[in-house]
Amino acid sequence: MQVLIQVLSNVNYDISACLANCSNNGKCSLDVNTHMYVCLCLLNFLGKACQIDSNPCSSSKCLNNGTCIHFNTASNETTYKCECQANFNGDHCENMINSCANRTCSLNGYCFQNETASMCKCFSDFYGYECEFEKSTIKIQKGVQVTSLILCLLFVGFTVFTILANDTMNCFIQHPYRRDYRLYRSDKEFTRFTYKTI
Repeated sequence: MQVLIQVLSNVNYDISACLANCSNNGKCSLDVNTHMYVCLCLLNFLGKACQIDSNPCSSSKCLNNGTCIHFNTASNETTYKCECQANFNGDHCENMINSCANRTCSLNGYCFQNETASMCKCFSDFYGYECEFEKSTIKIQKGVQVTSLILCLLFVGFTVFTILANDTMNCFIQHPYRRDYRLYRSDKEFTRFTYKTI
């Protein structure tokens, strides 16, 4: 503190430039030997006035809400990498991943995606995360369809059975008209034979 008071009391030092030019929260320090201002820069800032930001994440390099992380390499160079959100990849998170490519939504809807996730849009009679559940209306419709099909098959089966049974009975049981006709024919032939002998 005493040094600062001595510096301020000495008119040979021009501190106005120092106070005005140290940017990015750099601290002004006076060099007693050179009578010049010196900016003591914070970490990642360089230059006479701390005007250069050496942090590679200082500008928005990661897109689509990716997180920039800076680190030093083995050769002590400062670099960065982007940690991307779930639906993005690439060096700068610039590519959107098609999360609907392998999603079928149980074949009861269609998949769409926004910037954060993919979702299933279900058809009117289905619901659920993957449209895997049926609403009660479609269960009733399926029940009616199955019942109608069973009744139709029973009716067709009964009709075919009736026709076959009728044909079978006609083959094995003699009709009274046919029996009478044969008798009538036999009598007639017999009578005709009798007339010839006389």
